[in-house]
Amino acid sequence: MNKSIIIIVIILILLFYFNESEESKNELPFEFEEKTLKNGLRIIISKNSEQPSISSKIVFLTGSKNDPAHQTGLAHYLEHLLFKGSSNIGTTNFIEEKKILDQITELYEVRRKTVDKTKRKELYSKIDELSKEAAKYAISNEFTTILENIGGSDINAATSNEYTVYKSTIPSNQLEKWLKLEYDRFTNPIFRLFHTELEVVYEEKNMTLGDDNRQVYEIIFKNLFQDHPLGFNTTIGTSEHLKNPSIREIYKYFNTYYVPNNMVIILSGDIDYDHTFKLIENIFSKMKYSPLPEYNPPKLKDIDNPITSTILGPSRELVYLGYRQNGTKDEDISKFLMVDMLLNNSKVGLIDTNLNQSQKVQNAGCFPLLMHEYSVHFFYGYPLSDQNLEQVQNLILEQIEKLSNGDFDEDIMKWIIQDFKISQIKKYQSNTGRINDIEESVVYQKNLIDYFNIIENLTKLKKEDIVQFVNTNYNTNYTAVYKRTGEREIVQVEKPPISKIETSKEVSDYGSQLLNIKTNNINPSFIDVSNELIYDNLKTTKLVAKINNINDLFYLSFRFNRGSFNKKYLPLACNYFDYIGTSKLPLKEKEKNLYSLGCELSINCNDKDMSITIRGIKNNFNKSCKLVIDLILNAKGDNDTFNKYKEKLLNNFKNSKLNKRSIIKKLVSYSKYGPRNPETDKTSPRDIETLDSELLTNIIKNLFTYQHEILYYGANNICEVKNLCNQLINYEELLKPEKSIIYEELDMTNNKIYICDYDIQQAEIISLTKGNKANVNDYSKINIFNDYFGLGFNSIIFQEIRVTKALAYSTYSYITTPTHLNESHYNISYIGTQIDKITDALAILDELQSNLIINNNVLQNVLENLDKVIRSKRTLREEFLVEYLIQKRLKLDKSQDEITFDQIKSYKMDDIKEIYNKFIKNKKKTTCILGDIEKISLSDLNVFGEVTNLSLEEIFGY
Repeated sequence: MNKSIIIIVIILILLFYFNESEESKNELPFEFEEKTLKNGLRIIISKNSEQPSISSKIVFLTGSKNDPAHQTGLAHYLEHLLFKGSSNIGTTNFIEEKKILDQITELYEVRRKTVDKTKRKELYSKIDELSKEAAKYAISNEFTTILENIGGSDINAATSNEYTVYKSTIPSNQLEKWLKLEYDRFTNPIFRLFHTELEVVYEEKNMTLGDDNRQVYEIIFKNLFQDHPLGFNTTIGTSEHLKNPSIREIYKYFNTYYVPNNMVIILSGDIDYDHTFKLIENIFSKMKYSPLPEYNPPKLKDIDNPITSTILGPSRELVYLGYRQNGTKDEDISKFLMVDMLLNNSKVGLIDTNLNQSQKVQNAGCFPLLMHEYSVHFFYGYPLSDQNLEQVQNLILEQIEKLSNGDFDEDIMKWIIQDFKISQIKKYQSNTGRINDIEESVVYQKNLIDYFNIIENLTKLKKEDIVQFVNTNYNTNYTAVYKRTGEREIVQVEKPPISKIETSKEVSDYGSQLLNIKTNNINPSFIDVSNELIYDNLKTTKLVAKINNINDLFYLSFRFNRGSFNKKYLPLACNYFDYIGTSKLPLKEKEKNLYSLGCELSINCNDKDMSITIRGIKNNFNKSCKLVIDLILNAKGDNDTFNKYKEKLLNNFKNSKLNKRSIIKKLVSYSKYGPRNPETDKTSPRDIETLDSELLTNIIKNLFTYQHEILYYGANNICEVKNLCNQLINYEELLKPEKSIIYEELDMTNNKIYICDYDIQQAEIISLTKGNKANVNDYSKINIFNDYFGLGFNSIIFQEIRVTKALAYSTYSYITTPTHLNESHYNISYIGTQIDKITDALAILDELQSNLIINNNVLQNVLENLDKVIRSKRTLREEFLVEYLIQKRLKLDKSQDEITFDQIKSYKMDDIKEIYNKFIKNKKKTTCILGDIEKISLSDLNVFGEVTNLSLEEIFGY
């Protein structure tokens, strides 16, 4: 099921190519209408009135493959710059600002043509000086400030090979303001604050240079698409091109491709079709049609023999294969998708059954990347400790060969179709699911009828169609990239000298006019879990339910207050369950039975709780529940399976020390608790040697003997749910969970710096200060403070570290609101920066944590945003049950949103100061740094605290 949720993004979508000014209604899984303006702008709208909000995407059919060969990365950099405002927004005096910006533009042109290093430095110094002057007229991030002020959320953008997309979600009553804001963005952009944003892109580039998976991906494209823009145009661009930017070239690109006939506005939400079309037409019809340049890429040569490459890096070893395929314009898209799922659907695919479940590799899988011009089928494999990458590759190729020989069960094809249909229902409940699929249809440029018929086409496929397709398309037309563990030389984009810029804190006249457009408030709606849920008892436990009146999907979850702190080997047992069946139902049959029913089973175990969750369709509710509970109560392992499982665990322990996310998690735990902590106490290689199959199997079989409660969302009668649970599980007497281990958090009495060595170009910095034990009365104030101080585009941290000083691509800070009341609050701050910027980054963070920056405009904007976002939110479907769990755990009698909403009107800067002084100001802190220790100046760090170099053995505990 998980795999199909990803694939369904690719299919079952909407439309393409309608006549100019033609409106249409189509019988699709959800309602929509489309209109194309005379200037070529397409508008696609889906009405969904579940909540008073609108999700949006604005798509331009241009991406990195359209970058000029001499200026790669241009499309991506333009995406960044289109958040910088216009001649109306983001400036206090555009006439004066423009005089300086024009000089900067000319200096960049001179510099990019200059070879002499000394002269280039002199030119950059002038650019830096002028940028500092121009910044005095700039209103930093005013575009996002306005968007947030009208209740905008989920604000982001992305550049891909063939398209660029800008997205956000707004309250439904703010549509006119949003349209005017976006029109201004895309008709009159000004690329101000250019050199600081360029440095941010440098940071992003250095981050990708140190990302092994990103490098593998780029090599695959280079090998598959030699002498083609898809191969040599990387999204971020080459280091050389980034060092020689041209503002003129970026404007030229913008004027060429950001035209209405290359643009699609996609909306889904609480919308009136006629009113919305008229609004968009009135505003956007002023954009002028402009013919697009012809796209004439070179014809690709056939790949007669596999192309192999090797790359070194610090992360664990893996092999990636990439098969070049035809693009979405090809009629065989349904066959391509069926092949992918027959190989890997997370349950009964050939890779699932023959490699993952039989534990012949550490992990393997495949996924399609669909593009209009060409597509790629990716395969990946991680080796066991005694395997090499070539052996893993051969095992993957064997599964493809089985498919080409017809060595698979044809029944799986109909189960895959059922899987897609279930995923479709889930997706189209939400605005996000709808606009994602509309976006995909636009990008793939697939005729509506053909595209919508993909599931119908899947139902027509026979085994012989798949066999023929695989034999035609999966031969030697692939590349293999071996990612081996080792050091590789990386040429980093060097840090240029950048003066701190001071921007204006005013509001532009246009921004004020836009925000002064009157709208009627949306009334908030908060749930009362005591009245809106159904409560019932089953002898020794409780059933909490919400009826699903929308569709035939169900969700049944058993929730336990029992986790690894209670039973150390509980997570291992839950994971072991994935590799075993019962005495009557071997693993392969177990997975077939689950998949054929459309039943998704997940068992999740955390430190303090665990859950067993069943998802499926109403008609198979009884069968699904009976099957799952039987699989648990009658689980049966064996020594052979366990020994393979043990080897995989030992290999995981080794690989964890190569994974920077794992290392950072361990490092933070060490900082909070000391040498003995929840991470070091987890199962170690020493523990594995003492385990056996029987011990883990008994843990699984006894899961339901412990206290738990039942959560249900579905269309089935509650009595039916209750009776079935009583029938399947013995509720006469349930055991209390074992006594939980309690870890004492360390007091932070002096400043400390823990460094762990890892071969990356960008350092990862996490700073922690400790507060008091959890106090739910502070949660709303903390949430508002977090938005003001450290989260989002306009927060103090983001503005001071990224925008004005360009010290990081990613940075944030927040005070935690613990999910368990016996935990403490922490202020956690993160900076990802080049190693040569570590001391600068720590210095500014230290300053920000010592002296609060007061900005009433930022606070007012945060309060306006929260007010409008909360007003436009609604609790839907399973969210009722999630809200019940939160209120129960935190001992609340109403939702956190309702509490926050009540506090917004009275929240003042004094509340910001109170939270800052309580949790951050001048508190002792522990700072964790992950980076290449040979390149870090340890002596420079002493000013920030006592420096300790921790080994992997110390933080992992083995």
